[in-house]
Amino acid sequence: MSASRQLMGQREWFLNYRPLGGSPPRGFRHIGAVAQADAATNDLHLLSVFDRSKNVGTCHWILMVDEFTSVIAGVHVCWNVSGEAAQLAMLNAASSKVEFGARYGIKITDDDIPAIVFSHVRCDRGEFHNDSTRKKFAAINSGLEYVQTGRADLKGLCETDHGAMHGATSHKLPGTTRGRPRKRGEPDPALDACLNIYEFTGELLRAVIIHNTVATVEDRLTTEMIRDGVKPTRMSIWKWAKQKGYVSSAPCDYEHMIVNLCPQVEAVVKPNGIFLVHSSAESGGYSIVISRLRYVGAIAERREWFETSRRSGSFRITVFHNPFDLRKVWFVDTEYGLQTLDLVTDDPLLGRLANLRDLVVAETELAAVGRDIDQREGLQLRADAEAYRKVTVKKAQAEKKVALERLGKAASKSARLRGRRENRVSELASTGNAPMLNPASNNILAHEGDDAASTVVSLMSRQKSGRDQCRQAIEEWLDSGDDT
Repeated sequence: MSASRQLMGQREWFLNYRPLGGSPPRGFRHIGAVAQADAATNDLHLLSVFDRSKNVGTCHWILMVDEFTSVIAGVHVCWNVSGEAAQLAMLNAASSKVEFGARYGIKITDDDIPAIVFSHVRCDRGEFHNDSTRKKFAAINSGLEYVQTGRADLKGLCETDHGAMHGATSHKLPGTTRGRPRKRGEPDPALDACLNIYEFTGELLRAVIIHNTVATVEDRLTTEMIRDGVKPTRMSIWKWAKQKGYVSSAPCDYEHMIVNLCPQVEAVVKPNGIFLVHSSAESGGYSIVISRLRYVGAIAERREWFETSRRSGSFRITVFHNPFDLRKVWFVDTEYGLQTLDLVTDDPLLGRLANLRDLVVAETELAAVGRDIDQREGLQLRADAEAYRKVTVKKAQAEKKVALERLGKAASKSARLRGRRENRVSELASTGNAPMLNPASNNILAHEGDDAASTVVSLMSRQKSGRDQCRQAIEEWLDSGDDT
């Protein structure tokens, strides 16, 4: 080892001075054999899905790139990178993107972004470095390999694709940081932000499709590929390898992946539906029932959950969910297996746009606003209503006292309660069926002279007819022998 290498240190030498012999995918000539996975910030300030006046900062994405073809097979956009986010990135890679793309208004086929369970994942000691992720990946027959700290070059494909995605999306959008801190005197890029996480995810998916299907990679074509007339695009190489049988990935049941890769959360069963229960920093550390997320499903009918809840009170169950796709959750039944519970809402944008974090923040803020309104305005209105109520009751009691005094001697209780039927008939004949006048037509104010008079006469005739019908109904009711 040379003296200069010893002085600069192993890490610096490997990063900037080592000889670049070979290529990262050397020896792995099968799709699905090895994936490179890594997370990166999106370099773009975003706004709230519920209120564009609120800046919520930047988010992150996790890419899963096939080493043989450099196809991006998995992409997950999240607010914070964690083991849960890493597991959802693998779920995305292993799932069909058709429904995923439809949520963002993008038509995606398996020829744009394929679905595959990677046999081996090469990553750094970040979001994938935890016991939960290792156990769950092992359950779907996938292993993890951690590269040396500070050696981003050992997963160079993923690092290169981060740069490509930044250049194609976030660095072209208003509110970008361009991946560097703001210098003194520069305007804050957050002031220009206008997109939310839903819109940004759509932009990223379009960039991934272009990366996989259009961007050329002539250097990846082998002699065998050239002989077979393979186009120099990543997905062309992917389809060629799949046709040739160069695949190193065991199929995994989708339900098995849901159970092993989706996080679990408690839900409460009420008579009108199943509601998620959430506890995190966004909810102030308290467990809250998210009233906007109401789910129903066939298993609830089979097990008579709603009837049981109405009869015996609400109870809790555990469901699997994707916090970035709230349109459905899953429940594992001992007899019927994995069962889907679908979101039921009259808000068409809720399931398509919102994620769990944004929704919890919005509900927490709305609750605070509601309490503030209740304290500032509701308290005064209720106090006014109570004051008016007391005045009304006091006045009515005084008038009642005067009316009783007119009768002369004090009447007995039975005498005061006698004749209620006759009194009711008389009252209805005097006031009509409802204790208010029929609403006047606005047309009366628009006419003068004879037109106005004829309108008033017509209204009075209809009112009299209504009273006659009401009086006739009351008389028939009394004649029927009602004793109350």
